[in-house]
Amino acid sequence: MTTTHVYRCYDQGGTCLYVGATRNLEQRLVTHELNSPWGSSSAAVEVTDHEDWHQAHQVEFDEIARLRPRWNIQGRGHRSTWQLSDYAEVILSVHARRGLGMAPPYYDAHNADRKIERLLNEVARRFGRVGRLMAADLAACVPPVAEQVSA
Repeated sequence: MTTTHVYRCYDQGGTCLYVGATRNLEQRLVTHELNSPWGSSSAAVEVTDHEDWHQAHQVEFDEIARLRPRWNIQGRGHRSTWQLSDYAEVILSVHARRGLGMAPPYYDAHNADRKIERLLNEVARRFGRVGRLMAADLAACVPPVAEQVSA
């Protein structure tokens, strides 16, 4: 039976950056280091092993809900429960991936732009903002990654 690893990546200050599940932990962590906006900020990784794939993914989902890592988009619960800071974190995550210059199938800039636009429109509807909400308005809600990592 193949083991599924649930991993939690933390920055130097102990803030959880990302929670994931994989069967090939070493390869997945290298992929994050190379392709994730937060990859170089990860200072520690905590891993639990699970023989049951379904159980591992339930643990991953539960940990995302509990730890609310900045870079996880899936597992945050229904958007009707999101606060403005949740939208800011997701939008900044999508935008940061765009800046990496990743090519499809790893990243599709056009779809990312459409996703950001949909999220900004949803924020405008939910939080009563009039007119087009700019990403800079949301960026003020979440400190940049560089500020979250200790020198």
